[in-house]
Amino acid sequence: MVIFTGFDLLKTTQLFILSYRIYSKSEADVFDLPLQHPKNIMIMETKRTTAKASKVESKAQQMENGVVGFEAIIKASLESETKEMKRLALSGDANAAYHLANLYYLEPMVQNPNKGWKFLTLAAGLGHMCAEVDLGTIYYRRAKGKKDKKAVFDWFMSAAKHGHAEAMMVVSHFYHCGYGCKCDFGKALLWEQNAKNNNFDYFTYLHILGLDK
Repeated sequence: MVIFTGFDLLKTTQLFILSYRIYSKSEADVFDLPLQHPKNIMIMETKRTTAKASKVESKAQQMENGVVGFEAIIKASLESETKEMKRLALSGDANAAYHLANLYYLEPMVQNPNKGWKFLTLAAGLGHMCAEVDLGTIYYRRAKGKKDKKAVFDWFMSAAKHGHAEAMMVVSHFYHCGYGCKCDFGKALLWEQNAKNNNFDYFTYLHILGLDK
């Protein structure tokens, strides 16, 4: 049997009260967390998310502005280039005329097929062999009557005479089948040999005639 003295009882009581206070404070702190923190956490998370979204939006805007600015620079550069090429082309520069034709046909920022056709015809008229082949190819795919076929033959013959290897092979083909000219196997053989001597590309030749499909 354990006998508690008055001192022991007082000490035990004090310890119990102290423990209760510590426990009560801990419980209060624990129970206070769910009551206070979720709201604070939500506010903090909302602010953090908003700030992050704002940064992303700002970065996207900067990128968009940068792209727009870059495109404006390119367009200005292209317009300046076309202006200079036009000046040279109109003064009789076949290379400038052909380059300008390609810009008007292929470059989206300055694309203008009508102007492309104008300068392609000019380049071909100035003796640019690639322009002559391009023009001949366009006419070839649109040709209907004898007059059209004769024009096709003439453009390819001019390119062949200016040294275009694939044009030489096309001329050989035309002589062989009498396209836009009188059939002449001797001339067909001669131009075929010229094409081979100039290392003509067979697949380019097929592409010109639309036989690569």
